[in-house]
Amino acid sequence: MARVKNEVVFNLTDLHKRLGKIVQTVALSKKHYLVKKGGLPAIVMMSYAEYERISKEAATHTLNQAVRALGPEAERQGLTEEQAVEEMKQIRQQVYQEMYGKSSS
Repeated sequence: MARVKNEVVFNLTDLHKRLGKIVQTVALSKKHYLVKKGGLPAIVMMSYAEYERISKEAATHTLNQAVRALGPEAERQGLTEEQAVEEMKQIRQQVYQEMYGKSSS
């Protein structure tokens, strides 16, 4: 097992031998665990909380890009930037709720 920045690296053999302990460790950590197969990166493991954090961060980034791209259209329709952002947040919340059955906040 090797450490690289904020990730822990396992080879597949180690994962097979210690799966239960590794899953418990991953679930309680904010680190990313890289599993290698044949010396090459194969998968990354992380806690579900960390996965949700990264997913939400990516969605927020995408939303911000969309807001910037739609800014001129919003102006043409007479919407302020704040109104456009609020409308997009509401749409995002609806989509998230439809996909996951819960609030994204």
